[in-house]
Amino acid sequence: MAADSSAIFRVVRLLEDISLRGGRIRYAQAAALLAPVSPNTVARLLSELCRVGVLERSRDRSYRLSEKPMFWAASVPRERDLRSLSRRQLVLLNRELEATSCLVATYRGRLTILDRILDPMSPALMAPGSFRPISPLLMGGVFLAPRCDLDDPVIVARHLARNPLTHIGVAAAQRLFARGIARGVVDDPGSCFRGLYRAYAPVMAAGKVVACIGIGAAAHRADRAFRRRACDTVAAAASDLSQRLPAGAAGLRKL
Repeated sequence: MAADSSAIFRVVRLLEDISLRGGRIRYAQAAALLAPVSPNTVARLLSELCRVGVLERSRDRSYRLSEKPMFWAASVPRERDLRSLSRRQLVLLNRELEATSCLVATYRGRLTILDRILDPMSPALMAPGSFRPISPLLMGGVFLAPRCDLDDPVIVARHLARNPLTHIGVAAAQRLFARGIARGVVDDPGSCFRGLYRAYAPVMAAGKVVACIGIGAAAHRADRAFRRRACDTVAAAASDLSQRLPAGAAGLRKL
């Protein structure tokens, strides 16, 4: 799959369009949306999206969205300590909140998702992410990004523009990020990713933020009680993970 931002943008447009069409799309419709991508590339793209579980192919040869949510991130082949320690926390988060859980960190200067849980009953609980992130700032990078970037409306606007699913203004986004930093947990009701509620908190090692742990859930089920419980649970998980993280993990590069 192409990894450049324009290709990712087209893929996100495709997935959003499928959701607007009732969760189903045909090859010809997908090809039109992905144009000017060649037919062979369209076929490979749809095949890859099916392989990683974003789409499912139906008997009538149409494609529909999988029931499992998906995060966009680059694969990370290292930081095993962080992954192994996060397994217990992600399992607990997933079971407690019945939501998708993920661990976000930096690798070679790029924000990535180390691990995610789509289904607590799945034998592959900790499958690594497989795509580059659309926008580091919106994928948990609030705690990892330099504060000067968060205060710069031009930089924030650039991040928002890279995500076609966002529906929040620059000033509102900055207020959301500032509240999250002050509280130690971001409570996003679905402003950055339409229809997706997210709560995430920083993981610390040797006094530095080295990762973020968080959950995602369908926004329609995230009422006030759920959001309060999600924030408390995610913050507690991040704190517990910080206490058990080896000092060596602090060597992760900051965004």
